[in-house]
Amino acid sequence: MYEAVAALVAGGSNIVFDDVSLSEPLLGRCATAFAPFESLFVGVHCDRAVLIERERIRADRIEGTAIGMSSAVHQSALYDLEVDTTSASAEECARLIASRLRSGPAGTAFGQLRRRIERL
Repeated sequence: MYEAVAALVAGGSNIVFDDVSLSEPLLGRCATAFAPFESLFVGVHCDRAVLIERERIRADRIEGTAIGMSSAVHQSALYDLEVDTTSASAEECARLIASRLRSGPAGTAFGQLRRRIERL
């Protein structure tokens, strides 16, 4: 999956890619695929109570999955930017991300993650 998205980027497409990388090997594959590109790795956070409520109101979610994934997904990650959707809307978070893309600095997280994981 990461390699397919990276091929689209290499072909000139601008991509917003949403994923949950739950392990070092997956994070390593992601970091390796995107390290050559100008990219921004964004961590998305949310308070536990809000996360539980959002999961509860979505009919297609298994209860407890979000909480179980929330600690694992951020355990090894290193982000260029972090947003918190607890009180910020999706539009507000998108504006923060767009602002960072316009004004910099350039993202370095994927390169740093790749080098860190290679040393393990």
